[in-house]
Amino acid sequence: VAAEVLATDMSKHMDHLAHLKTMVETRKISGNGVLDLETYSERIQVLQNLVHCADLSNPTKPLDIYRQWTDRIIEEFFKQGDLERQKGIDISPMCDRLTASVERSQVGFIDYIVQPLWETWADLLQPDCQDILDTLEDNRNWYQNMIPNSPLDINALRTHPLEGDSDNELMDEEQTRFSFTVTDISDTEAGTDGKQTNGQKAAAADDGGV
Repeated sequence: VAAEVLATDMSKHMDHLAHLKTMVETRKISGNGVLDLETYSERIQVLQNLVHCADLSNPTKPLDIYRQWTDRIIEEFFKQGDLERQKGIDISPMCDRLTASVERSQVGFIDYIVQPLWETWADLLQPDCQDILDTLEDNRNWYQNMIPNSPLDINALRTHPLEGDSDNELMDEEQTRFSFTVTDISDTEAGTDGKQTNGQKAAAADDGGV
């Protein structure tokens, strides 16, 4: 049980995803259509990824539920950012209510963290996860469509009108930020005996993984 709970640590996300992809490539199905897990290690890896998927499941839920959890998590982040600002320290990622774009961050969170995990999980258990993937795509598209209406993005357009592939460049920046977030958490934990600061926890969850 402890191993499954620890699997929700975002510093292990890329490792879990890599193991899951390997299992998809080598998966074996028994005669009755059940996934055949021959070793104890394989069974543990499946359970760990099951809990990890559950931990990152908010974007796969009906939109009204997903939005409620996003609002709660973002407000928690913003309160942390307010306190960091008061103390004069660096504000953690996604914790600055003056600059954070909730809509854009959700699209990035789905594209670079949630969707790759859930698509690989679906490949392992196909076709039982298709409804979940459909909901995830619908939610992603909803937030994508909301980006032009976001107050922060409207202000940005007024001062820096989009030219050419500028919007794609912004999404590339999101990919880089999410990639560095996972890497930085892993590197930091390696040097601090696995302990995370509040800011690192916020970066790990990054407004959708709690």
